[in-house]
Amino acid sequence: MYHRLIIITAILLLLPCTLLAQGTATQEKPDTEKPVMQEPETRQPGILSFVPGEKKAPDEKKWFFDLTGMYNRKKGNTDTLNENISTELIYDNNVTAFELGFSGFYGESSGIRNEKKGRGVIKLDHYIFPRIELFIFSQSEYNKPALLTYRNNSGGGAKFVFFKNYFWKVDLSGAPVYQYEDYEDRNQIHELRWSIRFRIKMTPFEWLKLNVTAFYIPEWNNHENYRTDFISSMTVYVARHVSIKAGYIHGYNTDALPGTKKTDQTIYTQAGIHL
Repeated sequence: MYHRLIIITAILLLLPCTLLAQGTATQEKPDTEKPVMQEPETRQPGILSFVPGEKKAPDEKKWFFDLTGMYNRKKGNTDTLNENISTELIYDNNVTAFELGFSGFYGESSGIRNEKKGRGVIKLDHYIFPRIELFIFSQSEYNKPALLTYRNNSGGGAKFVFFKNYFWKVDLSGAPVYQYEDYEDRNQIHELRWSIRFRIKMTPFEWLKLNVTAFYIPEWNNHENYRTDFISSMTVYVARHVSIKAGYIHGYNTDALPGTKKTDQTIYTQAGIHL
């Protein structure tokens, strides 16, 4: 697939040059009426293009707030409780972006807790060149079924943006991170890791948003000890500020505690407001 993209990009770059060369080689005949030149049509950039973002004007919207969640309670022959929440506060002026977010999941069955996990993040991104961003971040999480009391990853790195236009944004980022980890039945661990992320954010229609993010987080000098996270979601806007959302999260940890599973999967739905 990568080679096909390279070939397509090369053809798109060579085609204008070929047409220009043909136009230069063609000689005009004497007494030939020149055709009337028409103004070129304004076309939207292609999906393989990169459109640099211009810094927003003072009166343009820069602050955004999202709140989504779901609550499901059953009693009687079935006694279950499932709830989740996700919230984000974002500042974005197309050059500098700040994000503060949290997501959490909780569940019970017959009064016994079977789900309690959450994740919070704070990060700052800034474009230093049209395709390159620098960023710093700190992410904390807990997962009671996996016996994870607390984990924090903090660091900073760089991001390269492959495509950015009306249809999607595709980027790859990497950063060295310091990790602190505390499990219930294990001593606290302090170590250095890498955090590599590939992300696709698509907006095929104004009312539809698709997000896919993949993380690979290996130990600094031991790539056999790693975690991966695959996070995907689909958001459908049923009104300007109201949406429904479905998502899938797949996590894998080679260093899970004995007696717990290395893989965690979550499928969820939410309703939300966007301001």
